Amino acid sequence: MITGRRTRAVTLKSGDVLEVAGFGSLNATDLVSAEIYHAKTNSFSVVSNQLGVAVERVCLAALPDGTALEAGGQDTNGHAVTQAEIYDPATNSFHPTAGAMNTARYGCTATTLKDGMVLIAGGIDSGISIATAEIYNPATGTFAFTKGNMVNRRAFHQAVLLANGQVLLAGGLEDLTPLAGAELYDPSSGTFSATAGPLNVERVDAASLQLSDGRALIAGGTDGSSALDTAETYNPATSTFSFTANTYEHRPHLTVGGDSA
Repeated sequence: MITGRRTRAVTLKSGDVLEVAGFGSLNATDLVSAEIYHAKTNSFSVVSNQLGVAVERVCLAALPDGTALEAGGQDTNGHAVTQAEIYDPATNSFHPTAGAMNTARYGCTATTLKDGMVLIAGGIDSGISIATAEIYNPATGTFAFTKGNMVNRRAFHQAVLLANGQVLLAGGLEDLTPLAGAELYDPSSGTFSATAGPLNVERVDAASLQLSDGRALIAGGTDGSSALDTAETYNPATSTFSFTANTYEHRPHLTVGGDSA
């Protein structure tokens, strides 16, 4: 990479990867720059211009037209911001959206829905986890609140677009408390509802994706005190979670010295 950074990334329609802002390891500060990984040439290049505000922990989503949405983030003073910008690969640059988000937030999720709209859910504002969510409309470049709030206030959670068009939101933090609860966003109604069952383990900052059979995988993360080596799947047919077969509960824990605990 051109700049060392702790950041978010998203794969564009072209197959290239966009990395936006983040925390710079060299100067230990938030960044305003972004860069592109070019898969065909196995190389990086910088985006020609910079974001309006140096931020980390942004919301980031690829759009069907090949562009990408960057929204929110935490600035160098620790404050959440409402800024939102579009990355256009045709010009290799950012430009502001027509309107900013309605709520400043960072640690949120950005999920592109099947109709091309983007769900921005949860996050943190003024040190408190929030339950609001917004929809970004690429046709107008503006944001609007969803009809209903989330079931839980949550940030640093997992979001997965399911085959039925709904979005699974799981885990995260409610202020300083790790969550096991999960919920579904239904684009047809614009509302949220709790899943039939929660995660088996509270998870923050876990990895999440949709599997080819329609289930969602939630793996790793932290329970607030230690990193997790477990993973579980969400089954849309039952609206419940179950551990993967090789969960840590089926093998002994080891101490630092290597003895069984």
